[in-house]
Amino acid sequence: MSENVDRIEVVPVAEVLTDDPIEPEEAPAKRVLSMPTTVSPGRATEHGPEVVGGPIRTGVTPVAADFAAGELAQEVGSRCAQCAHFRREDWITTYKAWERGSIAQQKTLDRFTFVLARALSQAEEPTLEELAEARRQIKEGGICAALTEIRRDLTMVHPGGGCPDGMSYYQPRDRAARRASSAAYDQIMRAAQGKS
Repeated sequence: MSENVDRIEVVPVAEVLTDDPIEPEEAPAKRVLSMPTTVSPGRATEHGPEVVGGPIRTGVTPVAADFAAGELAQEVGSRCAQCAHFRREDWITTYKAWERGSIAQQKTLDRFTFVLARALSQAEEPTLEELAEARRQIKEGGICAALTEIRRDLTMVHPGGGCPDGMSYYQPRDRAARRASSAAYDQIMRAAQGKS
């Protein structure tokens, strides 16, 4: 499965048709993630769909989320991979322990994989390729130290993700992360001002 493509679209304030002027932070913005689309030829049976032949990859399906430009700029500028609380090494250690651990730990890892594969899949049951992609993405994860402490339970996050709605524990991990965060925020806000 190919990498998902992340695209950001911002409508400059000057192009927004409203009765009252709006601030750049309020400009409409959209984050579009292009997900690979799998179509399997098949036919319906009394026991559910019966697949005839293997999956056929036909392209991508855009999945979009609408934001105000200020909200999107904040989200993009505060991704987990840039955060001081993101613990990649802790997740690798945990992942390897679960992979070689007890049956219960292996089942937990399998459940993570299946849930993510179902989210990636267009079908009721994920394909072997989707399960492999889910396992690959899980390996890329990390542990959020802030959320783990607050919830008192291991909280795995993806490097491209951010804090859950209503929570903001993001702290840049170093000077380079602070600059990258600031640059991402500024780029979106310049687009909202029509200066991109």
